[in-house]
Amino acid sequence: MTIDRKNSRPLDVHRWSDHPEAKSLVDAIWNKYFPDSFKHKGKGNRPTSSYKKQFKVLLLDLYVAWLEDPDMAIGIGMSKRFYKAKSRYKSPFISDLMIRIVHHCKSANLVDLKTGSKVPSRLII
Repeated sequence: MTIDRKNSRPLDVHRWSDHPEAKSLVDAIWNKYFPDSFKHKGKGNRPTSSYKKQFKVLLLDLYVAWLEDPDMAIGIGMSKRFYKAKSRYKSPFISDLMIRIVHHCKSANLVDLKTGSKVPSRLII
């Protein structure tokens, strides 16, 4: 699939659903592609939001974008600087762990990526 930057929008960091169907979808994909990839190891602070919750935001927003337009892409900052306090990505569910999640989704062939834009370190999926 060819990704068109002009037909994209930023990730909606507030995308969420408590519907059982959404939970089942997230659980099914997570258990198939992510079972051992994202576990907190060792000492140090735990992430404020789990990898799975962040994946849920990403998956649901990709789904909503697809419903709006099957060719629409989502833009995501791929540098830790995008996730600092007072940035657009700082929300209860999002942290710089999203970068690892996006890369894992690509390696599992769940998403296509197009790197680069007018903003350095931004990725379109």
